[in-house]
Amino acid sequence: ENYLNTIYFGRGAYGIQAAARAYFDTDAKNLKLPQSAVLASVLNNPSNFDPDNGKDAREALKERYQYVLSGMADLGTITADQADKASRHLPKFPKIAAESQYGGQKGHMLTLVKDELHALGFTDEEIDGSGLRVTTTFTPKAMKAAEEGVKEAKPEGFGDKELHVAVASVEPGTGALRGFYGGQDYLNSQINWASAGGMVGSTFKPFTLATALQNGFSLKDTFEGNSPYEFPDGLTVRNEGTGSDGLGNDYGSAVDATYALEESINTAFVDMSASIPDGPDKILETANKLGIPPAEADKRYPGIPDASGPDLESDALITLGKARLSAINMANAYASIDNGGQRANVHVINKVVDQNGEQVWSYKQATSDAMGKDVAADTSYALQQVVQNGTGQAALALGRPAAGKTGTATNGKDEVSSAWFVGYTPQLSTAVMYVRGDGDDQLDGWLPSYF
Repeated sequence: ENYLNTIYFGRGAYGIQAAARAYFDTDAKNLKLPQSAVLASVLNNPSNFDPDNGKDAREALKERYQYVLSGMADLGTITADQADKASRHLPKFPKIAAESQYGGQKGHMLTLVKDELHALGFTDEEIDGSGLRVTTTFTPKAMKAAEEGVKEAKPEGFGDKELHVAVASVEPGTGALRGFYGGQDYLNSQINWASAGGMVGSTFKPFTLATALQNGFSLKDTFEGNSPYEFPDGLTVRNEGTGSDGLGNDYGSAVDATYALEESINTAFVDMSASIPDGPDKILETANKLGIPPAEADKRYPGIPDASGPDLESDALITLGKARLSAINMANAYASIDNGGQRANVHVINKVVDQNGEQVWSYKQATSDAMGKDVAADTSYALQQVVQNGTGQAALALGRPAAGKTGTATNGKDEVSSAWFVGYTPQLSTAVMYVRGDGDDQLDGWLPSYF
């Protein structure tokens, strides 16, 4: 059993289950006699007996295959008639690329798992050849839902090669990454956009609101809603739209915090940030506590590393979301709000068992205080109003209690280059991101709809 669970079968497959998938696109428990005999044959010399390696390899395999079947009949594990019938021809081999176990989203899944195993201290030798059985957090239902959602929502005619869509769904209270969509087939591109991320735009604003609430402000406090807004040092911020003077929409000089979030008013949030003592630093701390890893690794604030490199800085415009963050970590940060301010670490591995059946590692379920329960409740209330009355009303179609925030970000040419929605129901927190090209290319004017 240990041998069959660890030996190399070719095609990057270690162990009988991986081999069953790699050669016949099925599970080991479903293998028929001819398929089983092929895999027993391949074991002897994986490269020489792989039928994909040409006519000579196929002939060599058939000879070895007949030898295996004859030996089984001699041992009495099958009848002579069974051996004779099976040996007439090799079973059919479905069209599977040599690296098919990485095809579609599977390669992105395996990469996340392997990276986490490395972080836990497992070596490549242990991962690839010691027969570990790894139980992940992914569910087939959530993985399928993420992919089907992308295909349903994406405008027709826009493939994965230029328009990159990322999805990540995290379970509040546990931090388990249940499903994700990382972009195009792993065999075509190894960039997982669910972990690479992009500029998050206004989906960062709830962290500013939560910080204000923690520092004595309320949802009824008012902030500057007219555009543009000028800082004492001369820095100017404006709202979306053109407004009457072409400098952004005006919402009034005193808009309350809830309405500011509903309508995603930039000037109000910059005013809010400036009104909090040491506001930018405290906003960054809130984001870290909720689930956004800091620029420099910190054991207090773990997360799945953002592949694009952390660039989260506590400057005057932190509230507008110019940092590039991953959909995975954004989903987990919102999950912490959903979970009453209790943050769980996002992860993809539940347990690891060795070849002897001994559990060598398991995830220890725990949460930490990211913010007070009342602050989380008020932040969640405001996020529900975004869905009920504000920019996130499309989420009303869920037909269940939902909270969330829209977001767009612009590149250096003042073009919209990323579009987001991050939100949650009581059971699940999900982030969705659209970016183009290398992550900074123009969406507005190119994509028919991205809001």
